[in-house]
Amino acid sequence: MICEETLVGIQSLHPTQTCSNGTNVSLFPLTVSPVSHMYGSVALGEGTNLAYDNVSRKLYASLAGAQGRIATIDPVTGSVTQSPVIGDEPDHLAISDDGQFLYVSIDNENAVKRLTLPVLATDLTFPLDNLAPVSRDYLCGKDIKVVPGNPRTVVIAIAGHLIAPRSCTFSEPDGVAVYQDGLKLPNTWTGFPFVHLLEFSDSPSVLFGAGTFSPGSLSRLSVTASGLSLIDSSTLASWPGRDFTFLNGLIYSASGQVINATTYAVIGSFTNTGAFTLRPDANSKRLFAVTALGSDYSVATIQAFDLNTLSLNGSLDIPSLATTAIPQYPPYTSLVRWGSDGLAFRTSSDEIVIVRSPLVGP
Repeated sequence: MICEETLVGIQSLHPTQTCSNGTNVSLFPLTVSPVSHMYGSVALGEGTNLAYDNVSRKLYASLAGAQGRIATIDPVTGSVTQSPVIGDEPDHLAISDDGQFLYVSIDNENAVKRLTLPVLATDLTFPLDNLAPVSRDYLCGKDIKVVPGNPRTVVIAIAGHLIAPRSCTFSEPDGVAVYQDGLKLPNTWTGFPFVHLLEFSDSPSVLFGAGTFSPGSLSRLSVTASGLSLIDSSTLASWPGRDFTFLNGLIYSASGQVINATTYAVIGSFTNTGAFTLRPDANSKRLFAVTALGSDYSVATIQAFDLNTLSLNGSLDIPSLATTAIPQYPPYTSLVRWGSDGLAFRTSSDEIVIVRSPLVGP
């Protein structure tokens, strides 16, 4: 559960607030000479995923559990509200680029729900289909992407999992399918190369899939009115990490590699330590990555790299973050850009960290 009342805004810079239900919301100023940075954290209870809607300018977070809900967070004021119960273990989120729909994987129901924004009313529920030759009892949306310019169509990387909280983290890939208004299109992708993560290119008809089993792979898929077809693929020389993204013909992987999206050749690297989650920003011409310090990952480091030179522009340490001790859970995930100078990401201890910094602004 989380507070229904308005929480202290990130700009208010109060150290902590205890909500009426006992939930702690921590907000800290952090000054690094000669400029000031602000960050705050909102403790939501057990959760899994985070997304930002450019239309409503709100953050949305899935709150896991048998009575799972969606939290809406205003990153400027810090106000938090929650939806009615939407299902058992809501997980991965995807928002249509027109701000009309939020898609949510309901992991323990083998289903995806489509909610209307910003009211979070259920518009559609559709089942996930077993695509692999071996039948699986439970299916989840390992990753979901809404087709750009087509809010009623989504591509889903389906995986089989155990019936347990967050078990989609440990899932086996089942295949990739396109769903249009809840109906699965006939052409799907299964088998090798496996696909765990999805990212659209600069065209809604071309999608990249990353396989995160070592050593890792990249696949280029064609998205058509009939579904999916494989264009080509490449085995990577090193593990790509747990996140990847595309911008202007290049693929950026959490391992630190920059890859030509046409030839799959590695053309550079922005870090030799890797990152847990990353996001490029065309407006500021920067690549943002979240790494960690300490054996317990209690300090998150946000790094800002120049997209043209891949040199480090600056970094910001955020201390005193609790993370889970299970190494398979990435301590930091779901990095998003918001506003003119904002970033937000999720911790494995169910905090949403919200940042405003000159490192982010153009």
